[in-house]
Amino acid sequence: MHSALSTDVLRAGAAAALLLLTDSGSGRAEPAGLPEVLTLEEAARLLRVPPADLAATAEHGEVPARRIGTAWRFRRAALLDWLGGVTDSGEADAPPDANRSRPTADGPPPAMPAERLAATAGRGGGPTEPASAAEGAASRSAELPAAPETPIGESPDQATAQEVALRDISVLLGTGEVTLELGAFYTDRRETVTVPTSPFSDVQGELKNREFTTSLGARYGLLPGTQLSLSLPVSYQRAKLSAAGEQNTIRTRWETGDLRLGARQRVVSEGFNVPEVILGVTGGVPTNDAAYSVGGTISVAKSVDPAVLFAQAGYLHNFDHNSDDPSLLRASNVVDVSLGYAFALNDTLSLTTAVSGVFTDEAKFDNAKLEQDEQFNLQLALTSLLDEHLSIEPSVTFGLNDPGSLFIFGLRVPYSFRP
Repeated sequence: MHSALSTDVLRAGAAAALLLLTDSGSGRAEPAGLPEVLTLEEAARLLRVPPADLAATAEHGEVPARRIGTAWRFRRAALLDWLGGVTDSGEADAPPDANRSRPTADGPPPAMPAERLAATAGRGGGPTEPASAAEGAASRSAELPAAPETPIGESPDQATAQEVALRDISVLLGTGEVTLELGAFYTDRRETVTVPTSPFSDVQGELKNREFTTSLGARYGLLPGTQLSLSLPVSYQRAKLSAAGEQNTIRTRWETGDLRLGARQRVVSEGFNVPEVILGVTGGVPTNDAAYSVGGTISVAKSVDPAVLFAQAGYLHNFDHNSDDPSLLRASNVVDVSLGYAFALNDTLSLTTAVSGVFTDEAKFDNAKLEQDEQFNLQLALTSLLDEHLSIEPSVTFGLNDPGSLFIFGLRVPYSFRP
């Protein structure tokens, strides 16, 4: 009799200590020092698992989480509710040794029934009377509302502005998702050219190119981590040549650009000290007397709250092709590199800054020669989320080689949906 009474008293004491550590509303043990919204590392520490394992679980939609750019965010309460619903025990929520019975003076500790442990640690109750564990759990369950069928804190379908801003870098569509995008661009490019004035002399002139381009693109999430894309631009060009005090319009025309096809695949998901890595392939199918092309890209991104740092490198090979129109000639090898960041002001606004360089090699054709070239640009963009499907993104690009040599104003409007 004395042994049984001592055991019940010790169990009641352990349960009371557990209740002091639990949140009064949810009945779960809340680790001290953790905020309501957790990073991947904080959530992994809460669940006592490696961050890479938790990131993979979130990637497959098996844990309540939300992806913001390339970063994962978790609600602490949702994680604990999810954990309790899966394991049906309070082992992960209880403080150390709370799930073990204490030894008594008369012998080894008796096994604590799982039902009583779940009722004590998982539901916030404690044994206050010598009732059976099953009766105590049943009485407390009857007082609580039924658990929801879906986990609390489920990731919403709506993307953030930062995710939209990173759609060409590190964020891929989910399976079955579609994005249609309309773009409009104004380009003012100025370059110095050599103009022959006679068989024995020439002068330096300035070539001004003004171009209005509209483009229609589409992206489709084929498989988890796999995305297909295509785009087609149509442009109006007007070129003027100023040399020897004279100005002449040398080209005015409408032109359809190359049909660009692409596929991208995530090969590494972001984890603890591990960046997101995405590989892509692209190809160009000419709609005029230009060259076919094929290339590839690699994108790397890492979250540094509240920004996402990214880098991208690409290579494009244009197959040899002569054209009577020199403006349609392309260098055989083109390498482009960009570095930048996307800064989330909030869920609906994101700023993107990127510095890029485009490098082309020398190319000789039957009627022209393209010199080796290096072009460096600075791009600033603001992505605004208008609703859960529609965004708008104005941008400006400046040439860094020579002030005033390049200016591009762009406006892109992506619309995402699931058929």
